[in-house]
Amino acid sequence: MRAAPKLVHGVLAGLTDLCVLRLARRWLGRPAVPWAALAQLTSWFNGFCLPRTYSNGVEALLLVAALALWDDPVASLAGRAPAGGGAASGTRGAFAGALLASLSVLVRPPALIPWGFLGAAVLLRGPPGATSRAMRAAPPALITALALSACADRWLYGRWTAPLVEFVRFNVLTGSSAQYGTHHPLWYFAEGAGAVLASLLVPIGWLVWAARRSGARGEASGKEREGAQAARGAAALASVGLSSLAGLSAVGHKEFRFMLPALQLLVPAAGAGLAAMWGGGRPGRWAVRAVVAVQAAMLLFFGFVHQRGGTAALEHLSRAPGGGGGAYVLMPCHATPFHAYVHSPEMPLGFPDCSPPAWRPEGVFTFPAGAPLTMAEWAAAGGGGDDGAAGGASEESLVLGEPGQFLRALEARGALPQRLVVYDTLLSRLSGGDGGVLGGMGYAEEARFFHSPLPSDHGDVRWVVVLARRGSGPGGREP
Repeated sequence: MRAAPKLVHGVLAGLTDLCVLRLARRWLGRPAVPWAALAQLTSWFNGFCLPRTYSNGVEALLLVAALALWDDPVASLAGRAPAGGGAASGTRGAFAGALLASLSVLVRPPALIPWGFLGAAVLLRGPPGATSRAMRAAPPALITALALSACADRWLYGRWTAPLVEFVRFNVLTGSSAQYGTHHPLWYFAEGAGAVLASLLVPIGWLVWAARRSGARGEASGKEREGAQAARGAAALASVGLSSLAGLSAVGHKEFRFMLPALQLLVPAAGAGLAAMWGGGRPGRWAVRAVVAVQAAMLLFFGFVHQRGGTAALEHLSRAPGGGGGAYVLMPCHATPFHAYVHSPEMPLGFPDCSPPAWRPEGVFTFPAGAPLTMAEWAAAGGGGDDGAAGGASEESLVLGEPGQFLRALEARGALPQRLVVYDTLLSRLSGGDGGVLGGMGYAEEARFFHSPLPSDHGDVRWVVVLARRGSGPGGREP
């Protein structure tokens, strides 16, 4: 159960790599393929994010696969036929591309942004026949995609539903996604690009500089003309990715993973830049090595060191004996892999739900499952009556804002979990600053796992600690 999702998304990541390399061959030329492969396979963010169970990875695959099968959209931007020869924009290629494009929008509606940009390019400056091919292919492809999506949703939800409509309502009409954080409109082009691309910004900048210098010199040599052609193809692909980031910038809530599809279209430009750097003599070759070394170091750190405590703690729970009392992850939602690493009915888990108040049942928490704690019980544990402030806050903000009150309410119900998983910062608060509630409830430290050497949005967290109630250890001994 742990390995299967990783295997599936690893295969999808490999298919994404192949599609990116096909795009590089067609629009940058065959010599650019090894350099695009180097950029794609050493990109720390691809290694960190592409094989994970994110819909953004599927969106990225569908986007680049559609462009690999359908030449007209990129040809409209590049102003030329593919460098790799052989047109892939017949009726069959246009239908396949339009079908994958429609599916990408159904998987992640923000994919509509780059496809809107590409559609406008085809209509305004497409090659001969491109518009008619698109108009013939788009309607049947869209109908097919909608039918497949509707049947899949009916099968998995057990009723006819429209997730696309709910996505728009939640993110656009109600703006509920802002609860999870908002950023400056230029965040994707500043902090986002700096983190996701990191050292790959160097070859992209080098490519821009080399193309400008080549243009100023009139492209005298065949090698310079080849480089300029690769630069134009890279610019066409990159413009699609940048259009996606520009559209996403209009929404307040932003995340690094949302940049994953755009990254696949910026990688060929980075590859062309690496080729130009390598051909620039000894300093350029050392620069290429430095770019790759930085990417490798970032992948090792973020993939194996940074924020690893949540996963390690859940692995510990999956092996812990006597799990009948369950465990509660007293941490921000999505801070651990949760049941993906436990998968045991004998170890029921809970965590503070982070859905906006209007999107969850009113007047109750989500824990314990089956007989959830009520707001009245929560308020009574705080020594007061009805807690009016609770009605406008998420469960996550209530639980993490007053963890002692939450635990006292569970204790009064007789529903304290056998184990708690907490950050060390919250542990200090519960052990001392919040009246020492843990000791009085019989909790003691069972295990702790290193989390990160760097502070994050959750504070200066260094450890994730697993607590167990006395008498719940192996053989009934105190942990």
